[in-house]
Amino acid sequence: MPDDWDENITEPTSEHEAGEGAPPPQPRAGNPPSPDEDPPATDERELPPDTPATEGPSSVRARILAARKAPEQVAQLIASQSEQLSVPIYKRPPDASYWRVRAGGEWEPQASEVLLLPRKDGGGGPEFLLVLPDLEPVFNRDPRLKNLVRYHYLAFVTDVRGRVGWWAVPSRSENDWHVSARTAMRRLIGEWGMIKADSAAKGYNLERPEDDLGKPVWAPGSYEDWFVKGFSDKLLDSEDHPVLRELQGRNAR
Repeated sequence: MPDDWDENITEPTSEHEAGEGAPPPQPRAGNPPSPDEDPPATDERELPPDTPATEGPSSVRARILAARKAPEQVAQLIASQSEQLSVPIYKRPPDASYWRVRAGGEWEPQASEVLLLPRKDGGGGPEFLLVLPDLEPVFNRDPRLKNLVRYHYLAFVTDVRGRVGWWAVPSRSENDWHVSARTAMRRLIGEWGMIKADSAAKGYNLERPEDDLGKPVWAPGSYEDWFVKGFSDKLLDSEDHPVLRELQGRNAR
């Protein structure tokens, strides 16, 4: 498509150009578009009755240009048009996409730890509950509960479409899987990768994208904003919490 291609249909400007006997050009209705406005999506001329509308040249051009946008521009477009209302907590980011870890300042994954209770009931509930610090002694003094909670780093991750989540990475365990997860977390701070489980090696592999996916476009919001979104409905905040009562063999209230 030539650079000087113009999607606007122009009318003849002289009798010579129009041809002898041609009717004079008729002005279009409405005000001319501002230079800052997008061109109309379709040809504005009226169609005869029962004539199906066809895609105008400007809408075709828009689709072509949209298809050429860099991945980070597409992510920015999606982020600007939608708000992510729920934030998943991942044991491992899904291997159907490429991911990046946010770092620096309050986002640094290894700057702090949280105490989490992994859930394995498979009942469709949250995979983790955030245990408040005041309740750590409750778990430590009960032999049945002591090994159920574990400290984790929280890595804030995004995929190439701008969808975000928290990746809970065990921070003190020397289990092969957990050591491998910490390595993958650190690697994804500076590069895109797809995290694949390798059962034979008891760890994770990182697959690189074929193309340069550009810099990540992070959804707006502070660390605190996203932390609250992620854990506001996943708090284990009292000794009467139904999950804790169940683990202790007490009747639910």
